[in-house]
Amino acid sequence: MHTPPTSPRLGAVLLAGGLSSRMGRPKEQLEWRGRPLLLHLIHLFQRRCVAVVVVGAPGQQLPALPPGVHRVDDPPAEQRGGPLVGIDVGLRALAPHAELAYLSACDNIFLSDAHLTHLYDRLSADPTLEAVLPVDPPAHDPRATSPERRRAHPLASLLQIAPALPIARALLAAGQRRPLALFERLHSAWLPADQLPDPRVLRTCNTPEEYAAALAEADAAP
Repeated sequence: MHTPPTSPRLGAVLLAGGLSSRMGRPKEQLEWRGRPLLLHLIHLFQRRCVAVVVVGAPGQQLPALPPGVHRVDDPPAEQRGGPLVGIDVGLRALAPHAELAYLSACDNIFLSDAHLTHLYDRLSADPTLEAVLPVDPPAHDPRATSPERRRAHPLASLLQIAPALPIARALLAAGQRRPLALFERLHSAWLPADQLPDPRVLRTCNTPEEYAAALAEADAAP
């Protein structure tokens, strides 16, 4: 694999507006090596993306964002409406600046350059693809669309913005809130977890115990 340079095609959407109810404190403020994890992820994306959008909630206090990072908020009527609302808001803000969007949560300690490169290479290799989506456990049928057959990870994915936007809008208008529904309507490639550079990228930090375990594991890595 090669590491793509910063490209006018590439952007990123970081969702930071969740309630963090199980964590007991705002996940966007979680510390990672002396600074908020949110800022670590922004720096990671800025090395290869022409634009980064952070999606928050109205009135939410976020760490001071670096220059060039766009902040947008969920509409008040759809506040805390779930990840698909944030994805839609973020993609609309990113669309004037980029063609492709990495999607991420604000607590992904194991996100890496290798993972982003893997997504980019897989999407670029097939001009018919509109999205690439990691799944766990491995999807034996790459065309399978049944949610019961896998656990999908939309917030560790890459998609084309232009076809995704009208689909997201239509899903929300119909009352649909599952992010997976967006990928089921795009021409998506499912990426089995065991074929990712580091499957830990699919782990979540929803509780203090998960966060502590991820920190200990990340700090122990060579």
